[in-house]
Amino acid sequence: MFRVVLILLAGVTGISFAAIFVRLALPAPPVVTGFYRMLMATGILSVWFLLLFSRKPLMLFGLTGMALIALGVVVGVVAFILRFGMDLGFRPLLYLVILLETVGFLLFGFGLIAEMIAQLREEVDSLRRGDR
Repeated sequence: MFRVVLILLAGVTGISFAAIFVRLALPAPPVVTGFYRMLMATGILSVWFLLLFSRKPLMLFGLTGMALIALGVVVGVVAFILRFGMDLGFRPLLYLVILLETVGFLLFGFGLIAEMIAQLREEVDSLRRGDR
């Protein structure tokens, strides 16, 4: 399974490779079970995830950060309505708002920093290849 993941990564990054067929003394039994297929699918999904979010990390961190910020705003509005509309003070909701907003802004900030790092890495790679 890991050979397939490495081959996929090598092919995407531009490394050329070829297959060399070797005759074995004993033929290997085919291993095609459901668990093996699940491992292959997991490996391919992990390669896709790695390739997509290593180039554009703001898509992952920014979207989750913005979702948490929006959820914090919604919970904050509910807490505000409960406090001033119905005269019920519910402190755990306020703690949840603080948690959601803080984690959301941190994720968004880390996404921005990771995006800058990814752009710098691509510029360095293009300079090494001599594309400029």
